[in-house]
Amino acid sequence: MFAQGSLVLAEPPLLNVDEHGVATGAITLKNTGARPAPLNLELSDFQHTPSFGKPYALGASYSFAPLTDADKADFNGGQVTHNLHLKLTVARLWDAGQSTAVLKNGERDVPTEGGAKQSVLVAVRVPTSYGVQLEGAGDATPEIVFSRAGRTLVRINNNDAANYRFQWELRVGNLLEKPKNPYLDLSGHGSAYLDMTDAAPPISLLDGGTIKDELTTGELVLQPILDTDVGLPPIPPKIIPVSLRLEFWSPGLQQAWSVFWIFVLLTLGGMTSIWVHCGMPNTGRALAMERSVADLTAKLEGIGPDIPSHPRVMLAERLAGFKTNLGSTWWIFPSFAATLDSCDTDLKMVTEWVNVAYDVSMALRSAREKAQDGIPPTVLRWIGERCACALSHFESGFTTADELKHMRDDVAAAQQYLTAGSEGGAIAGLERAIQERETRLAPLLDAIKATFPKRFGSLCDQVRSQIGVAVTPASYLDRDTLSLKADLLSQAGDLVRRAGLSAEAPADKTSPLPLQNLARVLDYISTDAPETLRLARLVVSEMRQDIYERDLMAEIAADPPKVEVLHDPLECASGMPVRIRKPSLMKLRR
Repeated sequence: MFAQGSLVLAEPPLLNVDEHGVATGAITLKNTGARPAPLNLELSDFQHTPSFGKPYALGASYSFAPLTDADKADFNGGQVTHNLHLKLTVARLWDAGQSTAVLKNGERDVPTEGGAKQSVLVAVRVPTSYGVQLEGAGDATPEIVFSRAGRTLVRINNNDAANYRFQWELRVGNLLEKPKNPYLDLSGHGSAYLDMTDAAPPISLLDGGTIKDELTTGELVLQPILDTDVGLPPIPPKIIPVSLRLEFWSPGLQQAWSVFWIFVLLTLGGMTSIWVHCGMPNTGRALAMERSVADLTAKLEGIGPDIPSHPRVMLAERLAGFKTNLGSTWWIFPSFAATLDSCDTDLKMVTEWVNVAYDVSMALRSAREKAQDGIPPTVLRWIGERCACALSHFESGFTTADELKHMRDDVAAAQQYLTAGSEGGAIAGLERAIQERETRLAPLLDAIKATFPKRFGSLCDQVRSQIGVAVTPASYLDRDTLSLKADLLSQAGDLVRRAGLSAEAPADKTSPLPLQNLARVLDYISTDAPETLRLARLVVSEMRQDIYERDLMAEIAADPPKVEVLHDPLECASGMPVRIRKPSLMKLRR
C-alpha cells in the first residue's frame, strides 16, 4: 500500500463538436501529493439545457487515451505520478448549443486548478448547416398561401438528428414581418406546424382580390438560438426562399370573384375586339357622314330666300333625320353598319338635292340681279320654270337616277338661259316665241288699241311695226317686252268683258273686283321693269281664277277664319308625307 495523492484538473478545455457529433480535447491531470495517485476517471453523461423546458441527457459516449508516449506508463498503470496528459473523445453530441458533463475520479470529484470543486467539461456544437425545409417543397420553391379570411399553417421538417430552436421572421421585399410568437422548436428527425398568420404581408383588393391572386416572393428567415456560457461568433440564419400567394377573399369567394373579373375582362376584350373590327370603321364612316351632313346644312343655310320655303324645309328635315339615325344606337355595334349603308345611300341622293337646290338659288339670285340690266322677261320666266322643275323632282322624297339627271339638266338649262340672256347671245327658242306671240296678236292689236287708246295706242303700233321683221339678239328685250305687254292687255280686257263689264269704265274702291284688278294690271304694264311684268301676270292669273289675294287675306284674318287648312293624316310626325288641301277656297266666289 502507498499513500494516496490528490488529483486536480488544469484549466478545463472547451470541446468543439463537429458535424458528426464528435468532440475531442486534451486534459491535464496533476498530482498534488507526494505519492502516485490512483487513476479511475469517469465522465458523466452530457446534459443539454435548452432555453425552454428541462435539461436532458444526450446519451453521449466517451473515451480517454494517453496524449504522449510518456503518458502511457501512468495511464496503463492506472496512476498519476506527477502530470498526466490525456486525449478525451466524446461522441453522439447531437444537440446544437452547449452541453456539460462532470469529470470524476472514481467516486470523488476532481477539482480544478483554478479552485472549482468540480471539473465541468463544456461541449459546444455550432451547426454549419441545418437540414430544415418546408414539407412538400422538394426541389421546388415552396409556396405559402395567405388569406385575409383564414389562418396560414405550414409544416416544417427537421432532417437532422439535433434538436433546434429558431427565432423566425418573414421577409417580403423591403418589409420584415415579425409574428407575435417568433419561436419555432424542432425535434431531431421531427416536424412542427408553424402558424404564420400574424406575419401576413398587406393584401390589396386590386392585386389580390380581382382577376387573380397576388404572387410575390419572400424569405422565411430562421435564426438559430444557441444558449451558451461561452462567446460565439455571429451565427448565419437558415434562409428558405418561398413563393407567397396572397388572397384577399376566402378560397370560395376568391374563386367566384376571379370568375367574375374574368367575365368582365373577357367582355371588355370582346367589346374592344368589336370596336377594333367594327366600331372603328363604323366610327370613321359615321364621323365622315356627320361632317358631310354639317357641310350640307351650312350649304343649305346659305341658300337664302331665293328658292321656295317648301324645298328648303324638306331638305332641312332630311338632314336632321340623318343626325337622328346616327344617334339611334352605339357606333361600336356591328348592326350599325347596316344603318350606315342605308344612310349612305340616302345621303348621296340628298347631297344631289342640296347641290341642285344651291345651284338653283344661285341661278335665281343671278337672274334677279341681272334682270335690271336687261334680260328678256320670257327668258326670266323660263329660268324660273326650269328652276321650279328642278326642285319639284325631290318633293316626293325619292328620286331615281333618271330624275336626278333631269334635275341637273333643268339647272343646266336655266344657267344657259341666264348666260345667253345676260350676255346678249342668240336664243332660238326666244325668237320663235316672240314671232309666234306677235303673229297671234296681229288681229287683236286694233281691239286693244280701241280699248286703251290713250295709254297703250303707241304700244300697239310698235308691236304692229315689228311683225314679220327678223328677231335679233339686239331686239330681244324690246320686242319681248312689248309683245308681252300687248298679250297681257288682251287677256285682261277679255276677262273684264266676260264679267259683263266695260274695260273703259273708270275703277275705284267701290268698283267690281275685275275692274279694280284691271287697273292694277294697267299700272304694272305701264312700266318696263321685269318685276312689274311678273306681277301683272300674277294679277291676270287671279282674274282668270276669280280668286284674289285681298279676299284670301280677309278670310284668313276673319274671326273665326273662313279658310280651313286640313292635313291627312291627322297626326303628323317628322318625315311623314302630308297632304294639305283648302276646302273653303271655292266658297269665296259666293
